[in-house]
Amino acid sequence: MTNTADRRRLSNGHTTVGQYTGLKNKNGVEVYEGDIYKNNHGAIFEIIWDVETAGFAGKSSNGNLVTLYKPLSGEVIGTIHENPELLEAKNEQIS
Repeated sequence: MTNTADRRRLSNGHTTVGQYTGLKNKNGVEVYEGDIYKNNHGAIFEIIWDVETAGFAGKSSNGNLVTLYKPLSGEVIGTIHENPELLEAKNEQIS
C-alpha cells in the first residue's frame, strides 16, 4: 500500500505512484521517480533510483546516469507511464 504523499494526480486525471525525490524543478513542480525531465540544455532523462549511489539520478537514453543537483534548472515534461513516447523520440534523434 502506498502513502498518499507518494501519489500525484496528473492533469489528465490519472494517478501514478512514484517516490518523491525531495526536489522541485524550475517551475516548483515536485520531481518523482519515473518522471521525464528535460534539463536547460535540452537533454532528456528518466528519473530513477540508483541503487549503487543510493540516490536519485537522471538516466539518459544511452544508459548514462547523471547526478541531480539542487536547484534543478530544467522541467518535468511527462512521466514514463503517461508519456513513454518522449523517451522514444529522444532515442530516435540520437540514432
